[in-house]
Amino acid sequence: MDKKLKEILDRSKTLPEFWQMDVDTARQTYLDRCVKCSFAEKIEKTKDIIINKKNYQIKIRVYFPQKKKKEFFSGLIFFHGGGFVIGSIKTHDHLCRRLSRLSSTVIFSVEYRLAPEFKFPSAILDSVDAVKWIFENIKKFNVNKNKIGIAGDSAGACIAAVLSILFRKHKSIRFSYQILIYPCTAPKPNNKSHITFAKGFLLSRKNILWFYKNYKNSILDEKDFRYAPIISQDLSELPKSLIIVAGYDPLRDEGIKYAEKLIHFGNDVQLINYKNMVHGFFLMTKLQDSRNAIDKTVSFIKESK
Repeated sequence: MDKKLKEILDRSKTLPEFWQMDVDTARQTYLDRCVKCSFAEKIEKTKDIIINKKNYQIKIRVYFPQKKKKEFFSGLIFFHGGGFVIGSIKTHDHLCRRLSRLSSTVIFSVEYRLAPEFKFPSAILDSVDAVKWIFENIKKFNVNKNKIGIAGDSAGACIAAVLSILFRKHKSIRFSYQILIYPCTAPKPNNKSHITFAKGFLLSRKNILWFYKNYKNSILDEKDFRYAPIISQDLSELPKSLIIVAGYDPLRDEGIKYAEKLIHFGNDVQLINYKNMVHGFFLMTKLQDSRNAIDKTVSFIKESK
């Protein structure tokens, strides 16, 4: 295992877990930890957008890379992780800056409503509204609407996977590709990797169950593919996919199984398993494997433009 990662795991054993905190403390703690494990990143420009709904707002942060030529950019709509309970634009700000700069892509980072204040399917509904708004206003950002991908990590990858399904036959909204970083796709945390890595690898089983408890209304949600995209009866005609999993991640198996199911339905899929990594490593840019995975993602974005 990576020496720096082992140091992170050793330190984490002395720290309280999210399930032991109130929600506000968990959110701030997650932000603090994300910042501590990553490098600060420069970007040409960012702009915060507010979409006003009837009783709430959806925030989008737009990242603009340095423009070298007078031409349209490609775009990427990104959804942050955090178990639908924690996480924000801020926790993934460094990642979006890095991806935008290295891939010369305009990134739209979406901040959806979180549980337990807003349970399933609030995050999905907000994300659908955000995607529609982005496509309707895409000319304002000098982005080619035919070159827009969708991505997310963990819970955000679940959202990205669901939206790829929901919009696959839409007349004016099509995604060029999807990037799913250690996605949660299953209705229950009962794959073998959930048991094997239940403790000691950052994302503990107790944290996962806490996320599920806060996000889910009832067991009826488990029958809805918007909650667990792997149960969808039809996964055909989806965008080309890059799926990244981590070897010591409780979500590893459901990420692999989702990739296999996409392939079964005839989709173009690249699956990469960073065997020595844990859940969340993609954000830990101080780790070499994190930077390697981001570089691979950047290459995929460039190839998919």
